[in-house]
Amino acid sequence: MTAPYLLPPSTSVAYPSSLPSGTVKLYADPNWSSDNLTITISGAIEGIQSSFAGTNLNDRATWVAFNLPVGVVVTLLEHKTTPPAGQPYNFNGCGRCVDLIGTGTLQTVDLPAAGANDCLSAYIWRNVDVNTGVFQLFDGLNYTEARNTFFLCEWPMGTVLSLAGWFICDRAASIYFGGLTAQQVALYDGGQGDGETMSVAGWLSMDGIPDLRSYSFVDKEASWKWDLLTPVHSEVDPFTITSPVPTNPSSTISSSISGTNEGAATITDTVSVTSGKSQSLTLSVTDSYTIGYVQEVRFTYGIGLTGEVEVGCTFSMSYTYTGTKETSVTNYYDLSVSQTVEIPADCRYSSTMTILMAEIPPTSYSTPAVFYYTQQVPGSTYDAAMSTELGKTVYALRQTVTGYVNGGVSVDVRSSTETQPLSVAALADA
Repeated sequence: MTAPYLLPPSTSVAYPSSLPSGTVKLYADPNWSSDNLTITISGAIEGIQSSFAGTNLNDRATWVAFNLPVGVVVTLLEHKTTPPAGQPYNFNGCGRCVDLIGTGTLQTVDLPAAGANDCLSAYIWRNVDVNTGVFQLFDGLNYTEARNTFFLCEWPMGTVLSLAGWFICDRAASIYFGGLTAQQVALYDGGQGDGETMSVAGWLSMDGIPDLRSYSFVDKEASWKWDLLTPVHSEVDPFTITSPVPTNPSSTISSSISGTNEGAATITDTVSVTSGKSQSLTLSVTDSYTIGYVQEVRFTYGIGLTGEVEVGCTFSMSYTYTGTKETSVTNYYDLSVSQTVEIPADCRYSSTMTILMAEIPPTSYSTPAVFYYTQQVPGSTYDAAMSTELGKTVYALRQTVTGYVNGGVSVDVRSSTETQPLSVAALADA
């Protein structure tokens, strides 16, 4: 399986001990007994640059050892900057960068081999989702020397992004894109998406270009943009979630009637509760970057045999990009309940109906889905039956859709009727 990204060069000597998870250790010389500095992600705010200028390792780091959880990235920076608002991982002015990508295991980095010896003075850490796409630009041929790693989850889709001020601007000699699946990346010679261009994508027969000279695009990367290859069809399995009925209802809705039956026979009356849009159910999808967003959702709900709230869900996907990783759709339901009440002869009566409402807390789901593409994206296979049905060659990619369901629905109906003989009522009124 193709690696989603390339790790920086490791040291020639293995680290002699272990490191706690969430720890980065910088060493001044190419040995593990030299001056060192320890950095922990618990000691810095996620998404905020931190400086270690003025410490014993400022502009002195040569070797690095680190142990980071899966999905955590620490980027070591040559210079601390103030990024543009809303772009904490814009490394304009940061100089050379070294991305330490957590795998849950101990790793080492040889900074001279990574083109970043004796120059680092700051860092920033965050959680990333490599499944949303990754690509890397390298200063040297054959994926060598200094590099910048781009995690697509940190950048808006369909938007030209300038590399002005980045170390790699106008100096990339190779590109690795093994971390792309249904994504494509366009590189531009101009800083505003203009000039010469070249594109790479996850469905190409290669995972990188070790020498951009062969494409006449060396030292030309000044801006870039990414887009999704949208599926032409999808099928998402329906599912059911359950949630315990709360001991105490979140709210109640009541209605009352009263009157007098002066006749000698039993009569009936109706007590009703009607409330517009008083119930709601929301379905959220937590990976809309990759699979699109919820287009339509249909819910069924009620109290199951086990006494829990059961919510069944069927939904379809659309692929117009919304600009957010998570998307959701909320359906509202009117509440209308009626009950016939029998009123004895010769009495005064009052009847009350109460609807008990319950909040369904965010309840996670995971359901299989198949997405059909016109290109053979990584992991997909040719689907003859669907190709015939759609009238075009398509490839099926089996994925798992995850998210959660929450809302508020009615869970119980309670009613009571009180009657009083007219003779007794008359004495009470006297």
